[in-house]
Amino acid sequence: MLHYIILFIAWTLMLIGFVGVVAPALPGIPVILLGMVLYAYQTDFSAISLNFLAIMGLFTLAGLAADYLSGIVGAKKYGASQKGVWGAFFGGIAGFFLLPGWGIIIGPLLGAIAGEMFSGKSSQDATRVGWGTFLGILTGTLLKLVIGITMIGLFIRQLF
Repeated sequence: MLHYIILFIAWTLMLIGFVGVVAPALPGIPVILLGMVLYAYQTDFSAISLNFLAIMGLFTLAGLAADYLSGIVGAKKYGASQKGVWGAFFGGIAGFFLLPGWGIIIGPLLGAIAGEMFSGKSSQDATRVGWGTFLGILTGTLLKLVIGITMIGLFIRQLF
């Protein structure tokens, strides 16, 4: 009976992780990996090997990089100064803690705008950089979605 409970928890974690890929408040990709590790452990690594989990760990790192760097890359692509990039970075951190959930989107956007305004750019240029930050975050979310779908698809393929 315990075996089925743990398997249910593992699958539930992967489902929650998938939702977390697009919901800003949940750490999606790491939760998917956690579900896989739990499943592999419970089944004595019979269907899911340590090598497979290591590869999924690399996917997880790629998802985390996409999550944390996408806003900064978007800001830079739209002409952010060093202060705008740092504003996006620190805005993301502040947003995460001050506005759980949507703060991870709003924080970098406002941080980039504030950084650009602080560096002396016009409000129009600062807003353009903020828009670039938002587009970067959106692109990062799409990348995480592809990574999450790929991870779960490979996991299912590994089982069958």
